[in-house]
Amino acid sequence: MEPVLVKKERLVIVGFQQRVLPYDNAIPQLYGQWAERANEVDQVIPGRTFGVELVPSGSTREDGFEFVAGAKVMTESLVIPEGMITFVAEAGSYAVFTYRGTLGFIRTFIDRIYRDWLSPKWSVRAGYHMEVYDERFLGPFNEESIVEIWVPVTVNEAASIA
Repeated sequence: MEPVLVKKERLVIVGFQQRVLPYDNAIPQLYGQWAERANEVDQVIPGRTFGVELVPSGSTREDGFEFVAGAKVMTESLVIPEGMITFVAEAGSYAVFTYRGTLGFIRTFIDRIYRDWLSPKWSVRAGYHMEVYDERFLGPFNEESIVEIWVPVTVNEAASIA
């Protein structure tokens, strides 16, 4: 489960945000809501859907968290449709993990990232991570589906960044 360390530019995502409790069914519903109304957003960059899990500092996922389902847009200065929000992921280094399998096990994979993937070279720099869905995602029940998990990190010492 070794990540690729990459530099990412500032990313503006428009979508829906909702408070989520662990193991409820709100996240698939949020993606469904996004799919129904995505065409209302101007300047969406096609091909990827983003899920952003925001866990405030000092709390755990079990306390509940905010989740954003949406897509990257070309600019921050556009009219946001009613009920939607803008989330900005600042430019910086990200550890990119590749998950392959059904969505039923993605939570376990993400938990392993935070529990097992520790390195003195990096530290998590923000209270969020992103799930990135593109053409490699073949559906929630397809074992060949691929999802990228982007974790923002601070590089503490020399490390190779793609």
